[in-house]
Amino acid sequence: MRDPRSILITGASSGIGAALAWAYAAPRTRLALCGRDAARLATVVNLCRERGAEVMEACLDITEAAAVAAWIVNVDHASPLELVIANAGVQGGLWRDGAGETLDELHRVMEVNFGGVSNTVHPVLPAMRRRGRGQVALISSLAALRGIPFSSGYCASKAAVRIYGEALRSWLAPEGIGVSVVLPGFVETRLSQTVSGPKPLMLLPERAANIIRRGLARGRRQIAFPYPLYLGMQLMRALPPALVDGSLCLRISCNHPESRFSSAVPTPSHAPRDRPQLRMAHWTASPGLLILRQERYRRRQSLNTRGSLSGSKAIWIATRQTPYTPSSMTFQARSLGDNG
Repeated sequence: MRDPRSILITGASSGIGAALAWAYAAPRTRLALCGRDAARLATVVNLCRERGAEVMEACLDITEAAAVAAWIVNVDHASPLELVIANAGVQGGLWRDGAGETLDELHRVMEVNFGGVSNTVHPVLPAMRRRGRGQVALISSLAALRGIPFSSGYCASKAAVRIYGEALRSWLAPEGIGVSVVLPGFVETRLSQTVSGPKPLMLLPERAANIIRRGLARGRRQIAFPYPLYLGMQLMRALPPALVDGSLCLRISCNHPESRFSSAVPTPSHAPRDRPQLRMAHWTASPGLLILRQERYRRRQSLNTRGSLSGSKAIWIATRQTPYTPSSMTFQARSLGDNG
């Protein structure tokens, strides 16, 4: 839909949601915005009104299905919705010396990221189907394309959003309703600051919002960006699982030598020690390049490895014992937070 005039955005108090609200704000445009933080939401609402938009705001917890449904139905009655953007979510993936997420944290991530999206989309579908038109955008993540060990719950929740959106798209297309699944990479938001690990090709929220808006205007079924990172994630899906799993496990063990992934294993005397083995575990431009660099390194080392150990296993053991752990590669525990 090129020029929607009635738009609903969840998670609009910060990050991508706030940037989308500002991007769509214009005279003769009606915005319905919700978020959990009343103060931040009020700031976004005022900025949108300054740009000439009419705004209906609500401070809601996206997991409260009845309250969310009642608000969406009221908004649709006041101004039939043409575009609904289900954006609200939380950042998951807690690393505590290899312990992973607790069960409560896992449930919370799924409840907000997937449950919040379904709570947003489901109430608006009956009205859109009666009208025979409308557009729905589901904000997933590039993490939905391949599970990352240090963020299992987050990846699972975003994968659920992606699959849910793809199923809705096939179901609703014959009825004139478009469904777009958005797969952003790293975006510079309040929550991204809690992630101390590498964040390649990070974009500003305004840049991400412009990409999403252009994709929705063109009716794109999937909006994935930045493209090099998207290609890297697709490459990880195409490569043998054993290679990808080993690469990701190696990267974690290098960052956390004290974790359960890096238990004490004797390092062969013939293993190379004159170079920092972690060099091959840097995310330079994409996860795919990480794997390719590591595989080339494994093959080179296998030519120089002697004894009973195979080349790849010797390199894996040697790398697990490396003391080289730059701070930029360290993942710290971070708490769940509101994405809007």
